[in-house]
Amino acid sequence: MATPDVMLRFSYKNAAAIDEHNKVFAKKRTVLWGLWLKSFENEDEISAQLARRNIQRIYIADTTSKAKPIVYVCSVKQVIVGSEDVDERLIPAYYRDQRTEVRFWFELASPIEAIDVNQGLLDLLGVPTVYFLEYDGSGRIVNSAPQRRYERRLDEKMRWALLLSDIHLGDDHAFRYPGLKTKADTGPQRTLSEVLHEDLASLGALGKIGCVIISGDILTKGAWFSKHRVGDEELTGLDLGKRFLGDLSKVLSIESKLFFMVPGNHDVLRKATDASQVQEALLHYEHEKGFRTLREEFCEVYKLSPLNYLVQLVYGDRKLLLGMLNSAYLNEEAKFAEYGYVGDDADKVFDMLEQERADNTTKVVVLHHHVLPVYEREMVATTGKISVTLDAVKLLRRAQEVGVSTIFHGHQHSTKMMKFSASSAEMTPKIREEGRLVTVVAAGSSGAKRERLPDDETNAYALLDLAEPVPAVRLRRIFTNGRRGEDW
Repeated sequence: MATPDVMLRFSYKNAAAIDEHNKVFAKKRTVLWGLWLKSFENEDEISAQLARRNIQRIYIADTTSKAKPIVYVCSVKQVIVGSEDVDERLIPAYYRDQRTEVRFWFELASPIEAIDVNQGLLDLLGVPTVYFLEYDGSGRIVNSAPQRRYERRLDEKMRWALLLSDIHLGDDHAFRYPGLKTKADTGPQRTLSEVLHEDLASLGALGKIGCVIISGDILTKGAWFSKHRVGDEELTGLDLGKRFLGDLSKVLSIESKLFFMVPGNHDVLRKATDASQVQEALLHYEHEKGFRTLREEFCEVYKLSPLNYLVQLVYGDRKLLLGMLNSAYLNEEAKFAEYGYVGDDADKVFDMLEQERADNTTKVVVLHHHVLPVYEREMVATTGKISVTLDAVKLLRRAQEVGVSTIFHGHQHSTKMMKFSASSAEMTPKIREEGRLVTVVAAGSSGAKRERLPDDETNAYALLDLAEPVPAVRLRRIFTNGRRGEDW
């Protein structure tokens, strides 16, 4: 029997997908399995790969539960490209009406059966919906798992990591955009890069910034492919983001590969909606396309790489580990928007953090949404928006367990520093007895306009001192009009 050389991945909560396909097979002795691609997957590249292979058997991986994926196997009669030659009677009813959205169909020649597989196959599962498997002479899969860990080496003279949050390019940005001023632009407003350059120079920090960390909301309202007026030009949000980051890279003399970012709720726009609409978004992932494209084209991180990842920065004899978490993941059961949610995929990042036990290692977690309340009184909007991180308690527990010293976040444009420690039944007695402390830093907003800031707040940024084993955090207030920055 042929060894499967393709694995398809799906996640679908609204129907028992495997059972529905097997019911059609039992009646028709064949069934069509549609491959739903994410909006940022390359259809032409996948089509070429499929054409080169004589596909007789495939794996199908159900990742509805990321913690416990299930793998199935089946035989394939043929692969059909396009929906014109598809017999709709061979498609399960739950997505028959959406057949024109599917480009690739696998006509199955056997029922779909669950199997036990080795961990190596499970480790491959990530964002892509199709995997082209390669084997060595012994029949072992040699594909690499999706890259989730990045190592960068810093010059020993580097002293600081620069943290920005909630830049809000677009409608809500407070600063002038990079580029030549027009004749009509006579105001004192400066670019955020200029303000940061001047403030860092006043601190003696220029030339000592090792990396830039952005904790989400680079853009406003997910307008990646809308036009924005910039002087005499019109730029898409994506081009505006690349121009802003490129200007900051040039002004601060920091390479683009030393910029690390996670998405915010404005970068990955989610709407309060019902379960069926959420499932539709999960099929195509159009909402992540802009952020993933920016990360690939500026930071040189492959767009299909996970949004939960680890960065290891080596400087001298010390290491800084950054656990970068996507708190703008869609939760299928949430009937509101604006919430934070990381989900099971965070476990992979915390597992990597836990494996590092050397005394010369500092561990930091970065996400967009807050894990502790920052407002004196939280408000729930009648529009269905609520600012709460659904799995904050688990994130805080895991941070304590793996030895994280500091958590940075943005989201509500408020600056605050808090110390957190908890004991819970989920922890081991040893962890409970140690009472480990985590510093939680709400980093405010580096770029939002005045109307988007709380009354007593200004724009702000943070510096993380790389020279300290438990990193000191310095928060700075900055202004658009030439006023000197000041300590928070």
